[in-house]
Amino acid sequence: MFNYSKKTKIISSAILIAIIIAIFIIVKIYNSQSKDLVLVSQVKILANSLEKYYDKFNAYPIVQKISGEDIKLISDQGLNQMGEVIYFAGNNFTWVRPIILISDGYNYRIDFSLDNSWPLWKLSGGGDCRLRTGLKMECVSK
Repeated sequence: MFNYSKKTKIISSAILIAIIIAIFIIVKIYNSQSKDLVLVSQVKILANSLEKYYDKFNAYPIVQKISGEDIKLISDQGLNQMGEVIYFAGNNFTWVRPIILISDGYNYRIDFSLDNSWPLWKLSGGGDCRLRTGLKMECVSK
């Protein structure tokens, strides 16, 4: 049928390999950015739950330091205590990356890291972020 030269076959193969590598890199970057955005969304869900708790009790649940994986429940009885009103149900909640919650009852902070550049949060190449009382988010580049 077609009789391509060896040089044409090598160039075509190299182009095909380059395209496959480029697609792989684009997908990897997209997945990493998606995980960043999912994590920010998850942190905001937790923070909104804390704000709802505060609206009811005029205080946040007191937590020295707890990882997201260990937060099973926030109810009207407090952190990881079953109650009538559930503010956060973490039983079926899988964090895309680790987070840490700290609260003294008057203020809270949720610490987490993002892997990508986000000009909105003044991040260049990822960094450490913190969501504070009142849903105030701040980040510092690595």
